[in-house]
Amino acid sequence: MDTSEATQAEVKKRGLTRGPRITPDLIDSMISEELYLQPNGTTMTLCLMTLTNGYIVTGESSALSSVNFSREMGQKIARDKARNKVGDYAAFLAKELQYREAALPTVQAMFECRSKDDVSGVVTFTACTNGPHDWSEFTPSGELTMYITNGRAFDAFDVGTVYRLDFIEQATE
Repeated sequence: MDTSEATQAEVKKRGLTRGPRITPDLIDSMISEELYLQPNGTTMTLCLMTLTNGYIVTGESSALSSVNFSREMGQKIARDKARNKVGDYAAFLAKELQYREAALPTVQAMFECRSKDDVSGVVTFTACTNGPHDWSEFTPSGELTMYITNGRAFDAFDVGTVYRLDFIEQATE
């Protein structure tokens, strides 16, 4: 994936920004660390790019002749190659998620958190039919009660907040 400024400017100029896309800012947000190596006696530069999920992506550059070698250019080229790989991986993952979502029949429901009991860990929800979309077309009526013993999970819900619940068939073995 070409993430160069010239390519991104051309994408914007042509108005190709309406649909989902992998942007340079998204790619940069996925990178947590960069390490550059130059094996002794070579014109090769390696960029080891650690992503926020811990995965490491590599990029490399090499000058044909030592008289043409520049550490700064070697690092820039190796970084660009690694960054382009990150873009490719992100695009693959996004497309895979789209494919999986389309392949699985789902029923979506919107539930509003109505109450939380800190003592018992009970969180109650009621199906809602209002909001920015006419969710009544998609949301079955009903209530949901959850007994949550994990404190972090319990804290993730706020009274008055609407949550989407996806019902997806789970294969059993």
